[in-house]
Amino acid sequence: MDSEEMKERAKLELEPYLNRRFGVDTSRNFSCPFHEDKNPSMSFDRNRNKVHCFSCGFDGDVFDLIGRDYNLTGADIFTKGYAVLGIHQDTMSKTPTQPEIITREDEEIKMLLSKSKVDKDNPNAIKYLNSRGISIESANRLGIGYLENCKALHPISQAIIIPRGVNAFTARNINPCADSERIRKRGHQTALFGVRAFEHTQPIFVVEGEIDALSVEECGYRAIALGSVTNVRNFIDAYKKHSPTAMICVSLDNDDSGKKATQELQKELNILGAKYVTCNISGEYKDPNERLVYDRAGLEKALAEAVKSEPFPVPKGKRLNTITAKELKAKNLPPIQYIIPGILPYGLNLLAGKPKVKKSWLASDLAIATAKGSAFLGKEANRGEVLCLALEDSENRIQDRQNKLLPNENPPEGLTFTNEASTIKDGILEELDNYIIDNPSTKLIVIDTLEYIRGGAGKGENAYSYDVRELKELSKFAKRHSLCILLIHHERKAIDKTDPFANILGSNGIRGTVDTMWVLSEIDGRVTLHIKGRDIDDYSLAMEFDKTIWRWRVLGNAEDEEKQLALTAYQNCPVVETIMHKLSTEKTWKATAQEIQHDIHAHIGGFVPEAVTPEKLSRYLKSIQSLLRTQDNIIYSRPPKNGVRGIRWHSFSKIITKPDIQIN
Repeated sequence: MDSEEMKERAKLELEPYLNRRFGVDTSRNFSCPFHEDKNPSMSFDRNRNKVHCFSCGFDGDVFDLIGRDYNLTGADIFTKGYAVLGIHQDTMSKTPTQPEIITREDEEIKMLLSKSKVDKDNPNAIKYLNSRGISIESANRLGIGYLENCKALHPISQAIIIPRGVNAFTARNINPCADSERIRKRGHQTALFGVRAFEHTQPIFVVEGEIDALSVEECGYRAIALGSVTNVRNFIDAYKKHSPTAMICVSLDNDDSGKKATQELQKELNILGAKYVTCNISGEYKDPNERLVYDRAGLEKALAEAVKSEPFPVPKGKRLNTITAKELKAKNLPPIQYIIPGILPYGLNLLAGKPKVKKSWLASDLAIATAKGSAFLGKEANRGEVLCLALEDSENRIQDRQNKLLPNENPPEGLTFTNEASTIKDGILEELDNYIIDNPSTKLIVIDTLEYIRGGAGKGENAYSYDVRELKELSKFAKRHSLCILLIHHERKAIDKTDPFANILGSNGIRGTVDTMWVLSEIDGRVTLHIKGRDIDDYSLAMEFDKTIWRWRVLGNAEDEEKQLALTAYQNCPVVETIMHKLSTEKTWKATAQEIQHDIHAHIGGFVPEAVTPEKLSRYLKSIQSLLRTQDNIIYSRPPKNGVRGIRWHSFSKIITKPDIQIN
């Protein structure tokens, strides 16, 4: 079979691989193995023979799956793929001559196994086995053989033959003078030694090497040898085939590779619900055979204790979907995806503001920009289909808004509206699930407003629990389908001017559950869009609604805008004008708040809001202290708390800059 035929044959193994590797039922959606997935988001498509995850976007065949699973790229994916699927060119070829070749190979292996034996005529074999602690009786019982100067095993001249099933074996070179190949395998490379142990009810020890398995058998217990730590999957396949009732005693080598294989084996046995224990029968020795040679009594004691151990409880019901820090670091995770780069990521997001502040106009502009892949708030939107749940609007209002936003062009493809939907309690998530099935390219869902889909708190449920419960369902939906939901919501009546996000209506459960918050706040006639989220930097944008185009325009960074407004107010303030007037003839000026009030009144001919009371004046002078210094070189010194001799003096000093001295 050529490489393309092998590849196509391997792709047909996707469903069996999913079953045995991840223990999933492919007849329905199942958890994606590549991210936290409490709600099943991956499905198996028999028509395409591929899997697809609605959450992380993974889509691929069996090789793509294996590549991601083992963090491989390039040709390594196919090498690993053929190995874990058990597909080999010599066994998969369908040329007319192949059946004859396979038969000849099988017959030769059977012939070699039948010819090999250990008896008194094989002193080299007896000497070697005795040096490893293996008796001739155990060797004969387990079918261990010996071949000398066999052409089929060249260059091995003296070989202990360890059968692996009926058509495979491992030949170990025991010639002390050999300077080349020590081990050669014939037949299926992944066949295991000792699989007949599955037919019995006694505990079965799983060890790495065949000699280790022989050592366990020598002590009167049953054992299976992996042959290599890479053969965990082959052991699991054999376990599933035989469905043994015996307890499994996992005792691989104590080195790093053995520990890693033990963890993998434990994970697979847990998935199968197998009875098993892990045990260290080697003790301080390298492996069971070394302990047999130097401490047989210790090995026998360790084996006896292992079979008396309580097996790990068989997992029941749900299990945590965990990942180690090392696995997480090596994982090839997709980058965070955005509808609007830097300010609106996939996930659950919220836009809040006062009633009639034109939140819906901002959301409609976002929907159009996303459907077109055009600019929004100065950033290029990533194109995707959009569903708008305009639950407060009639079709007339939706149409009017669209006509004003798109006066001279047709609406973009992929922009869909509805003004009817169920609540969370009554099935909106099912409605949205079905919509995504019919429209899989949907990347943005706008829900205007959140209150229309709320299902109501349960009996005795507090506001925080109610908010978290409902929004968590929406958040899981967004992650499961790998898209963005934008909830339109309201602000509370009492406004906190220091923290715009504290103004979002509802409990802290809303602010803690959504991924990103947008607050369109209007204070003193100025509108600011405040943005905060888990995966973005904080933003504040000064905004203005332009009725000539029916869109929100960004005036600039809100912080810069605030500074400019503060500077303009400072430059036009009568208090500052009075201070500058007094210092125009004097280097310093010291006065009480009442005296400053009198001077302001005398200078401008009336009172000003900043100086209506001494307390207001003191607060205002404190607020402009930095501007006095940076804008007009005036140092303002606030009075001590209790004043000097009971009098609280406000002091102003003009800094006189020295002229530059020029040397001719």
